Amino acid sequence: MEVELVVPPIIYKEGDEVMATNLRVGFKERQRKCLFESITIIPPHAKKPCTKILYPKPVLAIALVPNPLATTAGVSCSQLRGDSRIDEADFLLYREEDSCKQHGETLFGHPTGLGGPGRRSNISFVARLLFSTLESIVSRILPMQDYRTIEMAEVVVADVHNLMCRCALLLKQLEATKTMRVYISHNMDDNEELHSKLKSTEGELVTTQKVVDERVRLLRKTKQGKEAAEVETYRLKEEREATEAKHKKVEKENERLKQEMEELRVGFAAQKVELKGEY
Repeated sequence: MEVELVVPPIIYKEGDEVMATNLRVGFKERQRKCLFESITIIPPHAKKPCTKILYPKPVLAIALVPNPLATTAGVSCSQLRGDSRIDEADFLLYREEDSCKQHGETLFGHPTGLGGPGRRSNISFVARLLFSTLESIVSRILPMQDYRTIEMAEVVVADVHNLMCRCALLLKQLEATKTMRVYISHNMDDNEELHSKLKSTEGELVTTQKVVDERVRLLRKTKQGKEAAEVETYRLKEEREATEAKHKKVEKENERLKQEMEELRVGFAAQKVELKGEY
């Protein structure tokens, strides 16, 4: 029984890779245009209300201001339509936010949101900082919360310039270190007197090290002798205490024998007197 192939074989073509590359390039170009195009704002007349949409496209500016409503919960389109304080332009701007939110996540690497329809002059991406962010980084970010795109670009350019200056300074210090190393090695090779002094110093160092080792050995030996003397002293002390205890015991035994002899002498004298009385 023969089994037929249901899935046709896949043939790889070079044109597919070119097409994928063109798609990626086109997507990045559209993303760049969507994120970085600015708008022109026409102020309304003081007396005549303006019914024309004044904001064709949102202005995107980096502002690190936490907005719990935009970043955490979000606002639905029905809530925007029901709020009497929000006009048609703000609602259109909020709809533009949904189309640019995905591009903002691709650019900044984290979820972003706008500051709310009520803040027309401060429409921006909001960066949510992690709990592990260092205090030094937070202290540097806080003054930048009201910056716009141009001000942020100036800050970034200044930081990059400072970093380039530091790198250049480090490279100069590295070159100076290499030059000093070559100079020192060259002088060490050409200066015989310095070599002889170095050898004599090394010889003195070896001799001093030997003397130090010998003194350390003698010190250890003296310490060991001291420990042995202490052990011997302790042993003699114990023997003396034992001898004194034996001496006291012998003295007590002598006193007991003396008392017994005295009692026997008294008894013998009494018996002698009794015998004399009988005879």
